[in-house]
Amino acid sequence: CAPSTSAPTPVIDRIRNGYNVMTRLRKLSELSIRPSELSTHPSAIDDNTFQIIPATHGMKLRTRKILMSALFDFASIAFPEFESLKGEEKWCLISGCCERIHALESSYRASKMYPDDETVFISYTTTLGPSSYEFYVSDTPLQFCDEHTKEELKKNINGNMLNIKKAWQRVNPTEEEFLIMLALSFWSADPRASPNDEDVITRLASVYRSVIMQDLHAHYRGRGLGDYATRIGEVFCLFTDNESLQCEESENYSLLYLHSEQSK
Repeated sequence: CAPSTSAPTPVIDRIRNGYNVMTRLRKLSELSIRPSELSTHPSAIDDNTFQIIPATHGMKLRTRKILMSALFDFASIAFPEFESLKGEEKWCLISGCCERIHALESSYRASKMYPDDETVFISYTTTLGPSSYEFYVSDTPLQFCDEHTKEELKKNINGNMLNIKKAWQRVNPTEEEFLIMLALSFWSADPRASPNDEDVITRLASVYRSVIMQDLHAHYRGRGLGDYATRIGEVFCLFTDNESLQCEESENYSLLYLHSEQSK
């Protein structure tokens, strides 16, 4: 992500910097755990010439842990007050936002890189597409991977992804709008999950949602948009649709995840 030349938007700039660091960490970590026959030259991290490969369910579990770890760096850069939180409060935020952020980024990138089919990103460097379902479940214990489970996975993904991609293409968010949605996803933790009675997370989330929106308004004014209320509505409808997709996606994968954990 490259900085904009419009009006000063310090919060968006920090979010961008945090996202760039998080992305680099994920690329480095994901490429380093690939099998030797799929190894990538170190320069590929800089110039993005690495090959995007089909994922397996086992890869999904490993790369999701990488995303969670990288989110700590993202949050520390994007939101300075994150560092003042207790460990359990940080974990409440990270564990609560991880799947939402993955679904948002996956849809955003897939709508640009795979606009015409159901391919989704399982991680930053791996995908699941129409021709790779069998490979995806190839490292799932056989007793847990019956035909019904595979068909449900395929049906649910096929039914959702083209529609959500069309929505992304229709709204065509700017990089700044994507970063705003990313930040709002981070601060959408369920307040019931707060580890203490002081509700520090809820208060901090309210503050950050306010300053994030102030920066979004500054971004629109800097682009010379007069009446941008309609545009905000379009972006937030897309954001809400993606949140719904994340809930369905989590249900699609939860059975395989539980089975994989039980087999350890």
